[in-house]
Amino acid sequence: MEKLKDKPVGPDTNKVRVAGLAVTVLFTGIVFALTLYFRRTSTEVKNQQTTPSSSPIPTETFCGSSSLGKCAVDKDCLAGGCSGQICGTKNEGGRFTTCEWRDCYEARKYGLECKCIDKKCQWSKND
Repeated sequence: MEKLKDKPVGPDTNKVRVAGLAVTVLFTGIVFALTLYFRRTSTEVKNQQTTPSSSPIPTETFCGSSSLGKCAVDKDCLAGGCSGQICGTKNEGGRFTTCEWRDCYEARKYGLECKCIDKKCQWSKND
């Protein structure tokens, strides 16, 4: 029986390694791009924040984000992400986020709902 470790590394093995490296680089680029996108949209949401008078004043600001996906009515929008911190459209499918909880993700605490405003899904003050 031949030992596998004694066989020389062939071109097929090198192709597999290069393909694996390419997939890793692509995945890293996608994660980086999504991180930049959500940081940008979360600053837009911070400018819309309000605090209801019946709730205690939070010590930090809302840190969720909005996809600004197209919508026609409020029912087209929903909170997504692992912690419910992203306001997006039902048609966008699931949003991938890290699964962690921060108090600043709790939209209700800040009096916010995921709604269709100006035909874009975004966090907005509760009526």
